[in-house]
Amino acid sequence: MKSNTQLVKDYFKKNLPDYELVLEAFAEDHWALKFAKEKIEVIVTGDVGFMIEVFFDTVKYDLRQHNPTLVEKVKANEKNILARLEVISGFLKG
Repeated sequence: MKSNTQLVKDYFKKNLPDYELVLEAFAEDHWALKFAKEKIEVIVTGDVGFMIEVFFDTVKYDLRQHNPTLVEKVKANEKNILARLEVISGFLKG
């Protein structure tokens, strides 16, 4: 689990450095990371699968509207995590 969380943290540090890690939690096989910038929050949670949620001013944005292929990338592995983070990075950078 630490390798997936480190992958996400390293990605944010390199590609979205304005987002601050404000929460890091572990419970058995489950993990959660929350990054924030102004009124935007990005929450990444996982175990065998993983999910990334984006909130603007506490309103959840459905990322599938931005890129429907995200539905296929739910297994927590490096390839899927990086693919989703790339989509989110592009979305957040506008």
